[in-house]
Amino acid sequence: MSGGDSVSLSIVVDTTAQSSPIAPDLVAADDTGSSSSDNSTSITQPNFSIALSGLGVVANDQVQLLNAAEQAIGTATVSSIDVANGYVLVTPQNSFADGSQVLKARIVDRAGNTGALSPGLTISISTSIPNATTPVLQTASDSGRSSSDRITQRTAPTFTGVGTSGDTVKLYDGSQLLGTGQVVGGTWSITIAAVADGSYTLRALVIDNAGNESSFSSGVGITVDTMRPVAPVIAGPQVVSKIATPVVPTRELKLLSFPALSITSARNVYDPSATAAIVIDHVPPTT
Repeated sequence: MSGGDSVSLSIVVDTTAQSSPIAPDLVAADDTGSSSSDNSTSITQPNFSIALSGLGVVANDQVQLLNAAEQAIGTATVSSIDVANGYVLVTPQNSFADGSQVLKARIVDRAGNTGALSPGLTISISTSIPNATTPVLQTASDSGRSSSDRITQRTAPTFTGVGTSGDTVKLYDGSQLLGTGQVVGGTWSITIAAVADGSYTLRALVIDNAGNESSFSSGVGITVDTMRPVAPVIAGPQVVSKIATPVVPTRELKLLSFPALSITSARNVYDPSATAAIVIDHVPPTT
């Protein structure tokens, strides 16, 4: 007795490899550098976006992330949502060490066909914490009696320091940010925002190219003082005249014929150019 026909089975034969995708893209949320597109990060296991549009990728295809040796270090299975979005996220299986990494992508379809490699993406990984050095009040901004007493009449003084080129330096008084600058050629210079008279303690905080943030440096204390001193008042029995135009004895007027003599003796403080003159215990010179 002959058996009945079996149920038919349809198969798809696919020997065509996928095209090469574009280079992987470090996702902006994991790009912790000075910009969200500089490919510098402090995250050791970041996510990468692989574009799918125009490649004919379908659900259940796989996308591989490869290192410089073209070894697969991460794989994602494409979903229908990924196809609709036009990209898929791939995370490496292990953490990266500090340094540069070159990454590529390729597609392996449902039939096992391995596509061509994408161009490479170079990223920089850094987890080292930078060091913040103590700010120094610039000599030109230290207007006190000495150039190192950290007393100034400048309301927006300038501070300097050293660091690693490319790092960002921020100056704080307590929790208040007063200025930001960048290290160029191993040094930085920041002119802070204008402050009122008073005492301040400036501390530096450094952020490197990968986004690693230092602890605060030790502080430098300064005093800002823009108040003019009060003019002294001359008083006491030594003052013999306080009128606007004092009467000067003839013998003193004769002394004024010598232009070099603005003070006729150690105890004569008469100034003929002043709007008011004071003569204290004048002792005439010997003729």
